[in-house]
Amino acid sequence: MAKKITKELTKRQETMLKALEVTGHNITQACKKVGIKRETHYYWLHNSDVYKKADEDIQESLLDFAETMLMKKIKDGDTTSLIFFLKTKGKRRGYSERPDVEVNIESKKIDKIQVEFIE
Repeated sequence: MAKKITKELTKRQETMLKALEVTGHNITQACKKVGIKRETHYYWLHNSDVYKKADEDIQESLLDFAETMLMKKIKDGDTTSLIFFLKTKGKRRGYSERPDVEVNIESKKIDKIQVEFIE
């Protein structure tokens, strides 16, 4: 069965997107507010590029908000927030407790991989 892609939002989809904004993208709460099943939300994500993009925009907006709040805490002198920021955003400068490991595998079949870190 071919995937049907819709080009515009329905009123119910618009209502769901507003509910996702209000609930901080809590899908269960948003679905309850709108009166739909979670499966409906996932169906819309799969079948509507417009709905999917709007959903992604909501999630990005929440990340922007969280980053703004984190920066406020850092400016206020919160040491825990500063350490968190350096461990996540400062990895390339060496602020990390464990190394990132990059593995390139050319073979299509992998039986077993064992990695050991020796200190």
